[in-house]
Amino acid sequence: MPDIFPEAPVRALRHLRLDTLVRLRWLAIAGQSLAVAGVHSGLGFSLPFGWCFVVIAVSAWLNIALRIRFPLSHRLREGAATALLAFDILQLAALLYLTGGLQNPFSILFLAPVMISATALPPQRTLVLGLLAMGLATLLSRYHLPLPWAGADRPVLPAFYQLGNWVALVLGLAFTGSSKFIADRTVRDALARVVDRTAFAAELAFPGWRTSDYPLPGALELNRQPSAPAWMGRAMTDRVASARQIIARWSADNGEPPMLRIALPDGAGASILFIRLARDFGQLGIRVDRVAPGAPADLRLIDEVAPFDSALWYLSRLDCAARVLCDVRASALLAAARKAGDAAEQARLLGEAEELTVEFAGYIPLGAPIRWAMASRRLTGFQASPRGIHPLNRLIATPN
Repeated sequence: MPDIFPEAPVRALRHLRLDTLVRLRWLAIAGQSLAVAGVHSGLGFSLPFGWCFVVIAVSAWLNIALRIRFPLSHRLREGAATALLAFDILQLAALLYLTGGLQNPFSILFLAPVMISATALPPQRTLVLGLLAMGLATLLSRYHLPLPWAGADRPVLPAFYQLGNWVALVLGLAFTGSSKFIADRTVRDALARVVDRTAFAAELAFPGWRTSDYPLPGALELNRQPSAPAWMGRAMTDRVASARQIIARWSADNGEPPMLRIALPDGAGASILFIRLARDFGQLGIRVDRVAPGAPADLRLIDEVAPFDSALWYLSRLDCAARVLCDVRASALLAAARKAGDAAEQARLLGEAEELTVEFAGYIPLGAPIRWAMASRRLTGFQASPRGIHPLNRLIATPN
């Protein structure tokens, strides 16, 4: 699995799946309900219990209405997705108003809808949601009911503490909503489409080596062929031309693209890859710099052999836990797939995660990993290990 991964958290594809927002809202409803009930009944703090649950119920009613009106697979247009995320911000603002405003430690959850927007919607939509959250946070710093507490000794938090909460929210929103070069999905897609895998294979000169255009090597548990990127099957000249247009648009809005740092190991094969990427990215006016594997980088080489045939294994290499650019929605689906009660449900979840991962374009597939066998040509019956692991390695203390 030698492939290139962009690193650091970023924005994802355009069309949010309604089911994703509905599930996340159910999680929020459950958390809000437990928090309100726990503070009121468990801790015995005084708060407008009834009104809090009215606000929570409005969110639940919206979820039920969406489930009735639309199929689970329905994909939201940008306007509808923005409206639903704006509702989530307003609903949380109403709940915070009833429970202490920015003095409430849960005020940091204002970031959640904006983070979802930053991973799935264009920067303009994220900016609108960020400004909405910032405006409501500003109002809540001044106008809110008292923080729930027991007894007469209700704490009065210093103004600087509340100001700090407001500043923390604003800075968090600014970083989440800003668009950098490698954080732009269209830029990542342009980089993936411009790599000439056929030329790379010819330069490596390994007979029978297979290149890849998508993360999975086959159907595996999906019960269908892997999702293909939109540019697959197009002529290389067309791919380069469309990639140039994407980078030109980005440059017109943001200035000259930065130099890309590519983390590669030592060795002749990695040098061939770097030269290939320098040529391909150079067609877009993008300069590259080779750095060591452990150094800060924009792209890094992943060279792993799958220990077993599983879509879950491949997609987990693109999960947020792997510290690469990731789609948080795909990550949530993978977490659910690991806990699925039956094979059919797991296949469905993996299929959705795979589709989101391909559209996210946080990954540049190159081809199957290359491993060497030291067996003599005189041996008969020799077969290469599909796992790249010698069966006797586990019998010695120091593997080859």
